[in-house]
Amino acid sequence: MATKSNFRLKGKNRDSYLELVLDFPLASIKSDKHLLEAQRVMDRLLAVGRLNEVLASKKPFSRQMIRKLADYFKVDVSVLAGNI
Repeated sequence: MATKSNFRLKGKNRDSYLELVLDFPLASIKSDKHLLEAQRVMDRLLAVGRLNEVLASKKPFSRQMIRKLADYFKVDVSVLAGNI
């Protein structure tokens, strides 16, 4: 029996959700390769979510995030850590 919800995605949220569904449709994971790809997608989504929370000042930068950003931008960790 299907359940109805009053929750509806609108505007930008709807579009981004649709993009995710098209990029990685729900399916049963049937191989290690498929599991690895699903994990990569989940890791990417979690990283984006964490970054959005940090940029919205809802959460502080973690040491791991500072290290990754410093590596990516090829700057010393102290440059980023000193500005927090």
